Amino acid sequence: MSRRSHARIAHQTRPLPARTAGFVRFASALALLGFTAAAPAAAQESAGEDAASVTAAPAAEPIVFRAARDEIEIVDGDSFWMGVHPVRLHGIDTVAPDQTCRRGAAEVDCYGETVKRLSAFLDDSRFRCEVHRGRDGKPRLSYGRYVATCHAGATEVNREMVRLGWALAARSSVGDGFRDLEADARAARRGLHALEFQAPWDFRRERRNGGG
Repeated sequence: MSRRSHARIAHQTRPLPARTAGFVRFASALALLGFTAAAPAAAQESAGEDAASVTAAPAAEPIVFRAARDEIEIVDGDSFWMGVHPVRLHGIDTVAPDQTCRRGAAEVDCYGETVKRLSAFLDDSRFRCEVHRGRDGKPRLSYGRYVATCHAGATEVNREMVRLGWALAARSSVGDGFRDLEADARAARRGLHALEFQAPWDFRRERRNGGG
């Protein structure tokens, strides 16, 4: 039985919140790293990052994920699996899978374009992600995913997604380091900023409230 299949079976009796439905393999991923998992918080904004309830490796030792391309599975524009590890790009937010944008009267698949750009980084054989730690030395999680800064060679993917206009700085304070990049992309009308689009957090809120 594969590690992913084992993780699915292990979680059949512990349903996660709706936002984490795609991440049912999380505990097995932690177990492979020698961590003990606790359930993620149920009510957080997607761009928020909570300190993980795990027993971590020594704080000085970085947690870096690498995986072959066929072991990387995109979940949405800022989240993906690397092998058995669920990863969330730190500090940024992207349009939802069921969200569309407009260019004049024409609809544009802005989610598809966002994923295409992310996929191009994932195709780099040097792609890797380093997990962020909280002040207590524990890995940071967002909805059960490891919050990470990722690189394709020397390029930081988190920043480049914002610079190219296919991601926004997260609404919370974790996005503060990306706001200048977002402003530059908006001024240059790159990516999403060349389209009419709704901020992803507003889109999610409307959907939760039955407006979408």
